[in-house]
Amino acid sequence: MSISTIRHRPVRLIAGPPRCSPLRRQVSHRASRSVCRWLNGSVVSAEVERVLQDTVRNPNPARAKKLADITGDVDHYVAVLAEDLLSASQHLKIVDALRNAGRASDAEHWAQRGLGIGNPIDQAKLRDAYVELLLERGATEEALTVRRLFDRHPTASHCGDLRRVAERTGDRGGLRDEVLQHLHHAATKQPAFADHLVSVLLDEGELDQAWRVAVDHTDDLPESRWHQLIDLRQPAHPQDAIGPWQRLIQQRLDASGDKYRYSKAITMLRKLRDAYRSIDHAADFDTYLGQLCQRHKRKTSFIAKLYRAGM
Repeated sequence: MSISTIRHRPVRLIAGPPRCSPLRRQVSHRASRSVCRWLNGSVVSAEVERVLQDTVRNPNPARAKKLADITGDVDHYVAVLAEDLLSASQHLKIVDALRNAGRASDAEHWAQRGLGIGNPIDQAKLRDAYVELLLERGATEEALTVRRLFDRHPTASHCGDLRRVAERTGDRGGLRDEVLQHLHHAATKQPAFADHLVSVLLDEGELDQAWRVAVDHTDDLPESRWHQLIDLRQPAHPQDAIGPWQRLIQQRLDASGDKYRYSKAITMLRKLRDAYRSIDHAADFDTYLGQLCQRHKRKTSFIAKLYRAGM
């Protein structure tokens, strides 16, 4: 039986099980029930007819979900997605569908069920949706509790999530001190958290504190973070930038696996020269550069690049 025939005889299709049985034999039980209910007296568009034809010819969960999406049958859509709940992304699709249908309570239930399932990126998106649902119904304490993931994993990202909720609940001031104290403690025990502490301090506008933490954890921060810190520090405190620039230049010249190491080193040398000039010590830069060239005189490509760069 073609879909066109089904469309023109909706009453016979809906009349009872005998009329629906051919369709039920070819499509999943849920999908066929949705088709029977939705086609009753409806005008079928070309797109819908194509999806129906595809579903009849080759039923599978993806086509069933597409059919449920087009027909607007939220319960059927949720039922199809619920057959595969191995990822947070599936839960998030259910949450979005229920939320768009005005069923916030059901959406919140499904969001809570999916927490901790799947990869961290999808988990974070689902957690965002769950927190938003909690805040919408005024459950601020519950929302903050969900964001207390920061207590177990004190990262800059989790801190940002917690801070945004605190801002909406009006409790940012007290929470800020608690978060920074927690991060300081974490960085002391595990130096890998030092970069997260620096990131949070920079977001808070605490540039001096961020610099002091960086100095205490010189080897625990990535090169990119040092570039950010020096660029922020150098305009007002050029003398503080000299040592870090020299260290980064040496590290880059020693990075034999980086084919752009010489160009990067020369870029940093220009910034180092600016720092020396800012404190009227241009001659000291010339001395430093001469010593650098002497140490790396066998790197002829580097020496040639320096000459072409006018250094």
